Amino acid sequence: MDDRLLIKEAYWGDISEVRRLLESGVDPNIQDPSYDEQGGTALLHASYNGLYEVAKLLLESGANPNLPDYYYGQIIY
Repeated sequence: MDDRLLIKEAYWGDISEVRRLLESGVDPNIQDPSYDEQGGTALLHASYNGLYEVAKLLLESGANPNLPDYYYGQIIY
């Protein structure tokens, strides 16, 4: 399985696919510079794009809101 799909699906707001990936064991805190050179997490992308339900699901699944990306820093200041 390609864990990086979680970042992509969270970015586009596909909550059913995000849920499926999380249920299959994908780490909600994955960072992948080959997909996002700044190391943004799925939570960062969902939050930035205003995808409340996706962000909520990620948080409920253990996503760390304090995990910084490589460029902008943390989601919560």
